[in-house]
Amino acid sequence: MLLACNAIDRGNSVNIINNDRLLHWYASVIFGWSLFFAGICIPVFHVWLAIPLGEVAIGTGVCCAPQLLFIPMLYSARNTPNSPYGFIGRRIAAVIGLLLTSTLSLFLYIQTRWPNSGAANENRRIVLFSILGLYGMMALCAIIFKRQARRLVIAMQFWNVREGDGSTRGHLSSGRN
Repeated sequence: MLLACNAIDRGNSVNIINNDRLLHWYASVIFGWSLFFAGICIPVFHVWLAIPLGEVAIGTGVCCAPQLLFIPMLYSARNTPNSPYGFIGRRIAAVIGLLLTSTLSLFLYIQTRWPNSGAANENRRIVLFSILGLYGMMALCAIIFKRQARRLVIAMQFWNVREGDGSTRGHLSSGRN
């Protein structure tokens, strides 16, 4: 989710964002959502669709807040020297929880504008149970395929891009092609 961002300073690589600092994870999320708000939400929703700026800001905040809530869980599941492959199950649970919370909070915010009638209430129930069912199936699949996901991540850790000749062919860390 969060990659180290490098700036080139006279040929030397300087880390701007340190993957081992929780504060940098929070700062990058806030920075990313601010760019999304300024670059996408304002031109599309406020200028083009004429939605009031306050509602656009609340909608963006409703999507940003769950990500801020789940950052500690994602941070604790990252790869470390003591756990070189990370905690796959915790990472999967955090991503599914983040997506579910974001989707539900955005749906609950949007549906406040719907009329309070029998048909609208029926639509609310259908959408809500569809969201819960979809994420329940995702969680079930994650539980079933957790072991295969761990094997895939371990296999991908050993696959590197060939250095020196600019080739994109991969090779194993042991030096075999």
